[in-house]
Amino acid sequence: ELLMTYFYNEKSTEFCIVEWYPSTICNFNCPYCYSKKLYKLFVSTKDKNINILKKLNEANKKVHIKLMGGEPLHINGVVDLLKKVKEEYTNLRVTVFTNGSNSRVIDQIEFCERITFVFSYHCLETDPEVYFKNIDILKSRGFELSVLIMRVPDKLDTLKKTVVELRNRSLHYE
Repeated sequence: ELLMTYFYNEKSTEFCIVEWYPSTICNFNCPYCYSKKLYKLFVSTKDKNINILKKLNEANKKVHIKLMGGEPLHINGVVDLLKKVKEEYTNLRVTVFTNGSNSRVIDQIEFCERITFVFSYHCLETDPEVYFKNIDILKSRGFELSVLIMRVPDKLDTLKKTVVELRNRSLHYE
């Protein structure tokens, strides 16, 4: 029911990396998306998500969670989950992989040095105005950000404009 992959040396007593997919739901419809092709659609509950974070925090090691999806900023109670990481779950570090489209949620996220963001840029779906506004909001709060550009061959002119915007904001991109 829940998709989670562990990437670590099980003998390590210091840390582990968890790739977590609490939902496969996304507001974009990218033709190249792995999530829609590989997984059935599901959404975990807020209580189940908080319980998972609690258990990961109680591990006897530091845990780096890669919060994936679908679109993780559309999962149930994501603002509360990130707030728990900030206030209670100090063994956790979270990198949120997002398409950057959910302004309502981004407006509510409070700074925490253990939370970082990777914005994916999908030129077939992304509204550049909303995308860069949301990047600017999180950057102004002090969050560490980077960008993954989904390359589409017939949209290279659009991508060139995007790269200029990213450089103007001194953001790392791939």
